[in-house]
Amino acid sequence: MMDLSVQYLGLELQNPLIVGSSGLTSSVKKIQEIEKNGAGAVVLKSIFEEEIAFEYTDFVQKESKGGEPPQFFEYDGRMNPIEFYDYKIREDNLNRYTRLIQDSKKQTAIPVIASINCSHNSVEWISYARRIEEAG
Repeated sequence: MMDLSVQYLGLELQNPLIVGSSGLTSSVKKIQEIEKNGAGAVVLKSIFEEEIAFEYTDFVQKESKGGEPPQFFEYDGRMNPIEFYDYKIREDNLNRYTRLIQDSKKQTAIPVIASINCSHNSVEWISYARRIEEAG
């Protein structure tokens, strides 16, 4: 069999076929299937700042109509409920993404490349990039 191995972004790939960021790369199960079908690497479905902001905006719009936070609302007492929920939404999204990275790396042998998409140059997103890097 012909050797199709290549180097890409400092990674050794068995072949140059890289499955790009999409719904196909949004779960460990799908990534395992991609690996089985011979891909050399995957780029995870991107984590988007805009999607997280929309999730927060939806929450604020619902709350501005109601008044009281929902019963499931967790409030730590250190910041107002809306600020806390903004933080919580961001943290939950990042934790899900880093878990996907860690689980994909453990359960597959092909390189897993993370994808982060943010529109603001903020310290927060720089720290997200570091945490994503630490995840694998």
